[in-house]
Amino acid sequence: MALIASLESDLRMLAAEARRKFPAIKDSADRSIFKVRLASNASQLAGTDDVMKTFLLACESRNNKLSIMGLAGVDKLIAHDAVAPSVLPSILAALKERSDMTEEIVQLKTLQLSLTILQSQLYPRDEDQMAIILGLCLRLLGNSRNSDSVHSTAVATVRQAVALIFDSVLRAENLPVLHYGGTSGWSSSSNSVAGEVSRSISTSELAEDVYVDNQPLVATGNKALSEEGRLALHLFEDLTSFAGGGSATWLQVPQLQRSFALDMLEYVLSHYAVIFKRLSPFAQVLKQQVCSLLMTSLRTSSEIDSVVGEPAFRRLLLRSVASVTRLYNSMLTTECEVFMSMLIKSIDLDLPPWHHIMVLETLRGLCVEARMLCHLFKTFDMKLKNTDMVSSIVHTLARVVTRIELLEGSEETLIAVAGMFHCKSKGIEWTPEGDPSGMGALIASEAQAVTLAAEGLLGVIFTVATLTDEAVGLEELIDSSSIHIPDREASTKIDSKDMVSVCTALVNSVWRPLLEALSFILTRTQGEAIVSEIFKGYQAFTKACGVLYAVEPRDSFLASLCRFTFAFQNDPNRSWAGTASSGGKRPDLIDIREPVILSYKNIQAMRTLFNISHQLNLVLGPTSWILVLETLEVLDMVMHSAHSLSQDGIGNAARIREPSSELSILTMYDAQMFESTGKMSIPALSFFLTALRQVSNTFVSGLASSSNSTFSTVSGSATNNVTGQAALKMWAVERMLSTLMFNVHRLELVWDQVTDHLLELVEHDSQQVRTGALDALDRAICGILASPQFQESVQRALAGEESNEGDGGVQHVEGGDMKSGNGHSSVSISKQQSNENIALECTLLQPLSSLYNYGRITDVRAGALRILLHVLERHAEKLDQSWRSILELLRLVANASEKDLVPLGFQNLRVILNDGLLSIPAYALELCIEVAGAYVVQKKDVNISLTAIGALWTTADFFARGVNHDFCKAQGLRRMSGHFTAMNMSGSPDIGRSDMESEVDAEVSQSTPDKRLDVDNDALLLAVYGVIQGFITDDRPEIRHSAIRTLFQSMSSHGNQLSTAMWEHCIGTLVFPMVDTVQTLASTSSQDEWHGKELGTEGGKPVHMLVHHSRNTAQKQWDETLVLVLGGTSRLLKSYFKVFQSLNDFKNRWAILLAFIGESIVYGSKEVSLAAIASLNPLLISQAAKDNLPPQYFEAAFSMYESVVPSVVQPDSRVVPKAQKELLQSLGDLYNNGHLLFSTSCYLRLLVLVDLFVWIPISPGDLAVISQVQQTVLAVLPLVKPANDYLSPLWLTFIYQVLSYLPEGNHSKAVLAQAEHLKIEDSNRSLFKFLTSKANGRSSMVSNPSDLTKAKEGYGNGSLTQQLAVAAPERSSQTLSVAFSEKLIKVVLELHEACPPTAAATGIPDIVAAFGRCMATRRDSPKEKLWKTAVNAFICVLRKALIWDAADNEHHVAQENLVASGTIRSRFWKEVADVYDKFMVGACGRAISLPAGSTLEPEVLEADEQVENMVLCFLTDELLTCCQDAPREVLHHLVGVVDQCAARTSALPLASVVLLPAHCGRFSLSCLEKLFVLCSCESHLTGESSNVIVSQIAIPILLARCKAILHRFAEIEKELGNSTHPQIIMDEVSFVLKGLARLVLHPLTATHLSLPVRRSEVRPEQNQHEQEFRSRSSSTIHNVKLQPHLNSERAHLFLLYRNFCELLTTRVLEVRELLQALLVLVGTELGL
Repeated sequence: MALIASLESDLRMLAAEARRKFPAIKDSADRSIFKVRLASNASQLAGTDDVMKTFLLACESRNNKLSIMGLAGVDKLIAHDAVAPSVLPSILAALKERSDMTEEIVQLKTLQLSLTILQSQLYPRDEDQMAIILGLCLRLLGNSRNSDSVHSTAVATVRQAVALIFDSVLRAENLPVLHYGGTSGWSSSSNSVAGEVSRSISTSELAEDVYVDNQPLVATGNKALSEEGRLALHLFEDLTSFAGGGSATWLQVPQLQRSFALDMLEYVLSHYAVIFKRLSPFAQVLKQQVCSLLMTSLRTSSEIDSVVGEPAFRRLLLRSVASVTRLYNSMLTTECEVFMSMLIKSIDLDLPPWHHIMVLETLRGLCVEARMLCHLFKTFDMKLKNTDMVSSIVHTLARVVTRIELLEGSEETLIAVAGMFHCKSKGIEWTPEGDPSGMGALIASEAQAVTLAAEGLLGVIFTVATLTDEAVGLEELIDSSSIHIPDREASTKIDSKDMVSVCTALVNSVWRPLLEALSFILTRTQGEAIVSEIFKGYQAFTKACGVLYAVEPRDSFLASLCRFTFAFQNDPNRSWAGTASSGGKRPDLIDIREPVILSYKNIQAMRTLFNISHQLNLVLGPTSWILVLETLEVLDMVMHSAHSLSQDGIGNAARIREPSSELSILTMYDAQMFESTGKMSIPALSFFLTALRQVSNTFVSGLASSSNSTFSTVSGSATNNVTGQAALKMWAVERMLSTLMFNVHRLELVWDQVTDHLLELVEHDSQQVRTGALDALDRAICGILASPQFQESVQRALAGEESNEGDGGVQHVEGGDMKSGNGHSSVSISKQQSNENIALECTLLQPLSSLYNYGRITDVRAGALRILLHVLERHAEKLDQSWRSILELLRLVANASEKDLVPLGFQNLRVILNDGLLSIPAYALELCIEVAGAYVVQKKDVNISLTAIGALWTTADFFARGVNHDFCKAQGLRRMSGHFTAMNMSGSPDIGRSDMESEVDAEVSQSTPDKRLDVDNDALLLAVYGVIQGFITDDRPEIRHSAIRTLFQSMSSHGNQLSTAMWEHCIGTLVFPMVDTVQTLASTSSQDEWHGKELGTEGGKPVHMLVHHSRNTAQKQWDETLVLVLGGTSRLLKSYFKVFQSLNDFKNRWAILLAFIGESIVYGSKEVSLAAIASLNPLLISQAAKDNLPPQYFEAAFSMYESVVPSVVQPDSRVVPKAQKELLQSLGDLYNNGHLLFSTSCYLRLLVLVDLFVWIPISPGDLAVISQVQQTVLAVLPLVKPANDYLSPLWLTFIYQVLSYLPEGNHSKAVLAQAEHLKIEDSNRSLFKFLTSKANGRSSMVSNPSDLTKAKEGYGNGSLTQQLAVAAPERSSQTLSVAFSEKLIKVVLELHEACPPTAAATGIPDIVAAFGRCMATRRDSPKEKLWKTAVNAFICVLRKALIWDAADNEHHVAQENLVASGTIRSRFWKEVADVYDKFMVGACGRAISLPAGSTLEPEVLEADEQVENMVLCFLTDELLTCCQDAPREVLHHLVGVVDQCAARTSALPLASVVLLPAHCGRFSLSCLEKLFVLCSCESHLTGESSNVIVSQIAIPILLARCKAILHRFAEIEKELGNSTHPQIIMDEVSFVLKGLARLVLHPLTATHLSLPVRRSEVRPEQNQHEQEFRSRSSSTIHNVKLQPHLNSERAHLFLLYRNFCELLTTRVLEVRELLQALLVLVGTELGL
């Protein structure tokens, strides 16, 4: 337990400190330690007093350290409830005795212990004990010699002790705890006065009974109080006595500071009001003693003593008075009235400024308490017998504000007031600037007084507004961001009628001083915070007046507000709004040289005015509306005039200081104001429009009489929408149109007034006025067309019904004469009759044609086009009879000389084409297409031409959606590009129409919102195509390119919907003529280089814009056109090739197209050549995949390739390598995707074409090791392999051709194979293909039997042989690089994998031979990877062949394996042996060819050695283990190759052996080792095994090699004498001797050794072993008669016995030891 441990530690420290001087304390501490150890919790400690006595002894010791320890221990025990209540007297006695100690820590511990006692269960309920504790704390507080820390701690302790005592009273008397706070936060409780009022409303809801007390008293005497109540009463009486300067009767304290006692009184009165209202003794003390004290202290005569006159005491005194007035006015009515009278009178007395400030703080605090202020008003002002307290407070605060004008330095004071409001809104403390003493201090004091007074007045305003909202039950409040919305439950507590009367009386009582004071502040200050707060008050009070129908206060505040919207700089008391409202000089004619400042105050005034107008639009009277409208007019003019004058450079322009966001907000408010007119009453709306008309007339009349033209104009973003010029700002006209639009639902009430005024303005002399009138007319026309009444009347007229519009009908302007002489309008407005509604649109739009045709000013003509654009954009679907005139007008615009008019006209056309095709009449559609073409050919703006082509594309899409052939059949004629073609009147379907097209017809026959079925869509679609096709000859490249793209894209998109006749027209009239035209123009175009547009001159020379080199000549741009034509034609044919085959004469057109493509490939530029290749190949591939390509079409295309390729591959060809590559790739892709189209002869012709590309030499500038074309060859070769059954016999031909590209390849063999296959296979190829196609369910590509005869005759006379002999690029070994051969090997491997088994087996010898040729380049090109790649491929092919052989043997496959039988087998093994001989032996004697000074790195040598070892290992470990069917001579050859490689060391002279490289010696030993491996095999193998056969062949060769090595070693030893043997010789001899010792022969291998042995020497067990072996191998060796010792496993040692004996005398110890071991083995074999 932490308490036990802590106490034990404290006691040990105490014992240690008292060990010398205080042994009694030490002994007591030791005993207490023992007691503490026995206790387990605080309750057990409380049962014994030993521990407490120990700490009390320490307190009585008078030693500071011991006393501190004692006090701390006692405090700890009390805090943990480890003390019995009976010990309290001892503790208090100890504290009382130690009260005179001066040590600071002891005093602080004493205060801490006192507070702990009051907070614990030892709380004293005895008066004496409580008096001791409080007296102790008060004495420490009152002792002036104590330190500041002790004094401050004592203050806090006493304050907390008082709170604990009165809290105990609440608990003891069962009184409610009400958290209503005090008055300490009145001056700075919120950032705004409105917020304080809101907070006061919220807090007053929690303790409303504090203000209205109707509860009876609980206790009526001191005896009825509880013990806690009596203690609190005694304390309160003594505090009252102390505050009055007397002495205590209960507390044993001689004196106490009056200010502290008064502070405690105010704290108790403000926080425990329920005690004084419920307990009679407390109420009596409050009324008799406290009120007397406060009245006495409030005396302001010169007899005030020094304590009462101190500022701190006066502040506490006023706070106490405020608390009493606020909380106890119901029970102390007379006293509160006296208090407030004294406070109000003190404002006018000559007292120090701080006193005035304190009094004002008190009054302000009362004003922001809404509930309390209302209660005071009802208690005092509304009762005749009482004083008008609230009214007096408001008048007093108003006098404080207005009397500042009489003071010196009033401007500085108002600036300080604004600063205080600003700081308060930011939540920071205000600090005066400048000298804080003297005049600065006086100004600060006055400013603080004015600030408090103003806040008090605002508090009254917000109180009135809040109470009014509660009274009338409104949900909207003054400012939703700052005023809290009270709960409905609070509103229900107050009688509504009574509250309305109270609010009305309060408004009438205070509005005059409020308006006077607040308007004075607004007039003299510019501070944003104070202005914002006051305008909030204006809004709140005006709204309250309007709700309460207080007319005079409402209009007075509204007039004052309008006066502050605009003010002159030199005279703040004069404003534009006031001038206008008084009927004086108009604001628009006021001299603008007089500076106008649109300040923050003006902006806030306007915002407040807007808010009031929105909230009270139903209750404002006529005078109020005049004020509002004239103010809004001035606002709009000031803002726009300031911008305009600033831009025109006129001096003294108005300046707008407000940010743009504020201006936008005001603009939004202005718009909302006029939007709300739709909800106005009829009288208000009528007055509203009359006032606007009067403002407009006055403004226009002023223009005529004024010689100064400096009027407000609209510029920038507000440019007039009709003429594009800066029009005069006619605010009244704008607002009249806005009002008209917002009152469409009751148009009959406003239309006459609006149109009368607009027609009056049209005749004005001023151009600006006319421009504004045109714009207004534009909006009026659009408004008429959009009105529901107009639409209903037109519909009734179309239905033949008579309509007679009454007063509510819409009136239209017919027209009239314009008189300019007298300045009056002669335009008459007549009502339209119902039969004229259809022609109304012509009447409305006729002025537009007149303006354009007869107007002399471009802006006026442009204005007419803009009006037309607006009408078309908004109401095109409502027009019918006026389309022809509209389109003719737009055609004129396209040919106009003014460049600015063409974009406007095209905007109108785009609107028609994009949005009007569904609604435009049928008679105008073709005219619309022609007008669009006119905008394409115009030369004013190329962007317009391009956009017009796009619009035609959209138009074509629209007509294509509505193609309906039944419509044209019913008409009997079809119009195509200006000609009519007779249709089939029987209604039979078109020939060649597909099922898909019929489905499309069925689909389009249904009416849908995106197409029209009432017009000839076919003819219109072809008309669009004809117009677009005419643009391909345009000299502007971008125009013709766009037209070509559009035409092809549209045809491709909608081809399924076109009939056969339409396709005939498109192909015969549009596409192929376009191809011929473009080809002709491209061939005749100029090659002269163009210069860009001239930009200027520099140094006397013209400077031109740079033109890219790819477009700087006409021919290059026409080449780009050719590219587009090729691509478009290809896409079109690709999509509809099958449909085109049914067209007349399409075969001839196909031939023409192919000739065009071939010519483009050979003679065209790079881009044209690539485009031509790319245009044909995808077409052929896609049609082949769909089986839509007949043989004659394919043969024509392939013949074109045959005619093109020889020209392309020539060295002097213009075709770039990229085009060559693409052409070759296209051939590969064509075969890969359409191999069924290729016959045997065609396939062989394809191989010839591919072969031509292989030998194209690398261009001199190409740095790549493989040319682009050769890279493509490598990619194409796998694609052109025989891909079907009837081409399968050509696999060998294909393989031979590919192998001919490897080094030293035989190309003639491939050509002969092709010719041979032609003679053998081509005779039945067509028939075979026909049968194959039938079996696969595909239609035959041979249309009739005569094709078979033609196929035979075409290639039976050697014509193909002649084709194969076509001159190709010169074939040279340098043409094909080593890198090409290396990659080609990988291709061969892939082809070998894909090859059929028969062809693969047949071609393996050639493949092996080809790889062998590549391997043979190892000496000539050692640094190339070709030979290594060939080695890997060689091993891969052989391994696959061996796997096939093993699989056949294992599974006994009963099929012909050409590798394992016949001539193919012999040739295969022969080629393998030749490759090994050339690679391992043939090149051995030749040195590696390296450039001078070049060597091979060690890493390269090591890698090469690994490759050689890999070849050797494959031969011995894999190849010779599966060679049972190989010819014996081949096996002898292969083993001999290994032997010759092993003889590299022994065959060389001694001098050469020393010079032999180390890797050669290692390879020789490896070969020697492999010979030993070949000779040894497992004994269980039979004689048919490859291992046994090879061992029988290898053993004689090995023994011969061993004899040679041993004999040479003996000769070298004799030759060297005592010299050391070369290491390579020693290694070789040692390896041979060790290998002989390890070698164990197979019995059958041993039989091949000729060693005569006598029969008597044969051991019996050996004979038995021989018999057993004979029995196992009787099938093989039953005819062989073995000699006794020839089947010995070590028979080879007997044949080398002489060589062993020859080396017995060698000097080499290692050799002698090895010989000794061998001789031992020989003896063992002999049985020695």
